[in-house]
Amino acid sequence: MEVHHHPDVEKKGFKEYLLEGLMIFLAVTMGFFAENIREHYHDGHLKTELASSLINDLKSDTAELAIYIDHSDRKLHQIDSLFAILQQPIDKLDNYNL
Repeated sequence: MEVHHHPDVEKKGFKEYLLEGLMIFLAVTMGFFAENIREHYHDGHLKTELASSLINDLKSDTAELAIYIDHSDRKLHQIDSLFAILQQPIDKLDNYNL
């Protein structure tokens, strides 16, 4: 059976460990800042897109609501006319050409 020996690794000094720790800290910090900048940009773009979509939806809904109100007003007028006709005596209904 073969025995594997660890290679000789030179010992690191305190300054090297400190430098590596500082480099890792800087790398993580820069990644954090980059992620925040990207997220801020994406959120700003998303806000603009959602606001534009909201405005378009409101315009569409307002136009559709105006159509429904007009239709409702016409139906209400027809119902009022029908009610007025039904209130008339039968001998006056000949004037309406039913």
